[in-house]
Amino acid sequence: MYFLAVICVRDGGQERVKVRGRMRKMCRQTEIALWGLFGVMITLTAIGGLKIEPYETAGPDLLTGEWAFYAGDAGEAEKRGADLYLFSPAGEGVSIRQDLDALPPGQVVRLSGDMRCKGVKAGEMPWNHARVVLIQRDGEGARLERPHVAASFTGTVAWQHYEKHFTIGPDVASLSVIAQLSRCSGKFWVRNLRLHPMAQAAVYTRAKRWIFAGWGVFAVCLLGSVLYRSPGKVAFRVLLAGIFVAIVAGTVIPADMKHLLAEKAEAWVLAANAVMGGLVAGKIARVGHFVFFFVFGVMLALAVRHRDRMPAMVYLFMVAGGSEMIQIFIEGRSPFVMDFMTDLAGGAAGVVLVVLWQRISRGSEARPDVQQKAHE
Repeated sequence: MYFLAVICVRDGGQERVKVRGRMRKMCRQTEIALWGLFGVMITLTAIGGLKIEPYETAGPDLLTGEWAFYAGDAGEAEKRGADLYLFSPAGEGVSIRQDLDALPPGQVVRLSGDMRCKGVKAGEMPWNHARVVLIQRDGEGARLERPHVAASFTGTVAWQHYEKHFTIGPDVASLSVIAQLSRCSGKFWVRNLRLHPMAQAAVYTRAKRWIFAGWGVFAVCLLGSVLYRSPGKVAFRVLLAGIFVAIVAGTVIPADMKHLLAEKAEAWVLAANAVMGGLVAGKIARVGHFVFFFVFGVMLALAVRHRDRMPAMVYLFMVAGGSEMIQIFIEGRSPFVMDFMTDLAGGAAGVVLVVLWQRISRGSEARPDVQQKAHE
């Protein structure tokens, strides 16, 4: 953020030149400071995400030996020693299942186990694989639309350990842990399947608090720097700050809320236009990334319109990179390269649009003067 000061400028061009020189130097120093802070936060966030375990076990294994076996007519589903074994010769659904009472909303659980498969051929649907899932059900036994896949396989895979964390949602009346060959053929083994309640580790909580504080300082500095460059109209600054806050809000909301908003947005688009609804189905979050950063790119280009366009792209890079990296510490979220590239593409499209529009406008204004001189 540019440190603002009230400068009394005496009459005379020389004094004005000195003031402008000092301001340009301050701008360069601020940009260097922003880059330094951005680099520090990216490094600390990456190290924290890789080195600090977010959860610790908070209770005993919730699973018992009371499994229900569903083998169909030709398949096999049984317990062989320490292993759960499933076999389907012709793509018939085969599963081993255990139902549990619901846990409190917001409780995090870890589903883990050792798994291998042999000759698994996928079925017709994308989810027709060898899988281990945690299903959350409502009071009527219907499956709630929440993340549920702990591991999924096709082909032949040697023994490996897998684990996945899930958050229990609201209105959950029961849970089901299922090992299955979901309408696919092959053999599937599962061993040491465990379901543990988890609690956020104290060291992770402290690290998260400091990481959030650091990114908050960076956000304030970056927004202050952009607002200082922006035109003097209050409405423009409010709009610029508003789109920046909207991007930040979309970054820090938990995964559950993000999925809920995405579902509502898809339903709204489908109700407004069936064709558009079909196009954005399952992609509404990515469309949102592009649209928000497109608007942000337009605003940034207008904010630095009297300067080189590179500062706008620098700000876009920082916001896109920072908004993805901080998701390491957001519940249920994680950074994605594709989201980062979508953000940059949307922002760059906005900047390019403004640049082209301004060049066309300048060309239109200059053309009458050229024609007048040619006539004379």
